[in-house]
Amino acid sequence: MVRSKEVSAAEVTAHYLGAIEACDGELHAFVTVMADAARAQAAEVDRKIAAGEDPGALAVPAGGPDPDAADRRDHQAAQP
Repeated sequence: MVRSKEVSAAEVTAHYLGAIEACDGELHAFVTVMADAARAQAAEVDRKIAAGEDPGALAVPAGGPDPDAADRRDHQAAQP
């Protein structure tokens, strides 16, 4: 959908960042959200598509477990 310009990478990124912001206060699923970096990467993808360039591989933003989180005091595990 991004390649066909049905939706921009910036719009997809804004959607996922909004979902994180809306839910993470309760879930505490993310230690670090790199929103500025995500927006910058999305803008670069949109720029390349607009210029007719290949933006490379496109992926849905994802979070994953931090294998070192148990050793850090700033980590707060999600509660059921």
